[in-house]
Amino acid sequence: MTGQQQPGDHHDLLSSLKRFYRGTIYQAIILGLVSFTQPGIWDALNSLGAGGLASPTFVNAANVITYVIMIITCPLWAIAGNRWDLKWVLVAGTLGYTPYFAALYCNSVYDTQWFLILGAVTCGISAAALWVSEAAIAVGYPEPERRGVFIATWMALNKIGSLSGNSIQLATNMNADGRRQGSINPKTYLILVGLSCAGLPLSLTLSKAKDLVRKTKQSNSFERLSDSTSNSDINPKATTTDFTIKGSISDLWTTMKMKHILILLPVYITIRWSGTYQGMYLTEYFTVRGRVLAGFISTVLGIIATLLWGLLLDGKDPNGSSFISRISRRWLTTLQKRGLTEKVVLDISDSGYAKAIVAYCLYSLFNGYITLSRKPWFRHLIWDRGNAEDIFDDEFDRFMCGVLDRCAFYYLCGLER
Repeated sequence: MTGQQQPGDHHDLLSSLKRFYRGTIYQAIILGLVSFTQPGIWDALNSLGAGGLASPTFVNAANVITYVIMIITCPLWAIAGNRWDLKWVLVAGTLGYTPYFAALYCNSVYDTQWFLILGAVTCGISAAALWVSEAAIAVGYPEPERRGVFIATWMALNKIGSLSGNSIQLATNMNADGRRQGSINPKTYLILVGLSCAGLPLSLTLSKAKDLVRKTKQSNSFERLSDSTSNSDINPKATTTDFTIKGSISDLWTTMKMKHILILLPVYITIRWSGTYQGMYLTEYFTVRGRVLAGFISTVLGIIATLLWGLLLDGKDPNGSSFISRISRRWLTTLQKRGLTEKVVLDISDSGYAKAIVAYCLYSLFNGYITLSRKPWFRHLIWDRGNAEDIFDDEFDRFMCGVLDRCAFYYLCGLER
């Protein structure tokens, strides 16, 4: 009958929706939204210094607990990712951020310190799971020719999360009360806690590796031997014993000793140094609204600069900005040294605010450059050379994420102290 839908039309629609739901683009969007609600919000609070609280002392102590737990659990989550599906590791990574954000609120309003310690523990466990799983999924799920789009979508949504968090902070703290030095408006935490609660249901919609529908019909990097008969084509040497806990621990130790990992360790360690220094700088020398405006400007410039750094890294002289990078670090150090002898609290209306914030933003931008510039080298080692010489496999990718993140957090513990 004319104008009536045929049963086949419904079947085609459902098939199209299923392909999209199981497709890699949807997985990229979900991974990005999870990153939006978890580390994106955490980065927004971290950009204020001391998690938005009045003093960095207790927050730094709580962060030490977080980083120590991450040191221990990053390799364990890498093993779990090899033993079970990465989806469940990602789900676990969404469970601990919200209690930490809620603990910041309770500490700000009720001075509840025990809850902040508990939140630091849950955040450390979940953050380790999230860091290991999201990076491995980002490079292992998509088709090789769509990997750039997948990673770009994931990173863009993460940055939008930071930007949204900073915008909320700016809107709730730019009134007259923001002229004081101290903690941010407690209502800010409540909004961010609500956003972070979306992470768990979003992560549950992520497809397992065996259920992915790829455009090229080829198996993805993380399909398990027990889930797919085609795994023997990917790794002919694979056996079920490869996925035992004992074997995974042995493989983890082997990974830690590889020269490629040892070469990357200094890079991963040094890019983690700046966060504590910048946070304490904002907390000590700026009013509340001075801090939130600095965090907002730094985030916006960081998004723009990330694109520019990408173009620079594709150019002939990727080291051309090293001089400006050194100048910005020395500028910030000089300003803080002056502040140690002349105690100042800068507000957005003060004459010295712009100069101090320019130094802070430049420092942030060039640390972003260092972070971004390591990625092409990382990709070459893991994908180009690994695929060509059969050096690396999907298990190595997960072990590598756990090992490198663990070593970076060793040094952060010392810095926080």
